[in-house]
Amino acid sequence: MPKTAEGGRRIKGIIREIVNRTGATPLTEEEWEIARPIVEKLRGGLQVNGISENLWTTF
Repeated sequence: MPKTAEGGRRIKGIIREIVNRTGATPLTEEEWEIARPIVEKLRGGLQVNGISENLWTTF
């Protein structure tokens, strides 16, 4: 989760750019569950707020 409003705007812009460039749609809940083992591994090594949540749906 972004710490500031500016950070929130910037991350939304980055995610929109990823979607525009890849043509991929956000992860569905089913796809998120399939990816959960990978997410849990990353969660232990990365100090990123919200890493274990499917934030695609918020955008």
